[in-house]
Amino acid sequence: EKADFASFKKKVYEKSDEIKQLIIDSIKSNALFQNDTDDEIHEFVDVFRPVEFKKGDIVIKQGNKGEDFYFIESGELAIQVTVGDGEERSEVKV
Repeated sequence: EKADFASFKKKVYEKSDEIKQLIIDSIKSNALFQNDTDDEIHEFVDVFRPVEFKKGDIVIKQGNKGEDFYFIESGELAIQVTVGDGEERSEVKV
């Protein structure tokens, strides 16, 4: 089914030039954005919105539908995955 974007209103979230560049540098190398022009990438940067999490918050849960795209501006994020045998493994902190 084709989406109707006629009534779409772009919501721009203000951010510093430093944060804009962080996002640009991150998405330019991502396969999702590899065919986009510089102008299109800048359009994407405008709509990224800041989100804050507290220690212990779950950002993404394995198995849930992925609908968000995150960049870590500061802090740490621990990644844990469950493999096929049900064993939970801790991965790298980023």
